[in-house]
Amino acid sequence: MADAPSYKNLNRTGLTDDEAKAFHAMFQRSGQVFFALCLVAHFLVWAWMPWFPAAS
Repeated sequence: MADAPSYKNLNRTGLTDDEAKAFHAMFQRSGQVFFALCLVAHFLVWAWMPWFPAAS
């Protein structure tokens, strides 16, 4: 049977250090993916209908 987790190694969040690092890495990656999708969406909308008209 597996050993019970030691509650003295938990942070305020209830996560161990390794779990907190894994969550932080996943949170960062999801933020980066969201930012990349926003950039792509803005480029596609700008290519379709530029919001800054060309100077003529």
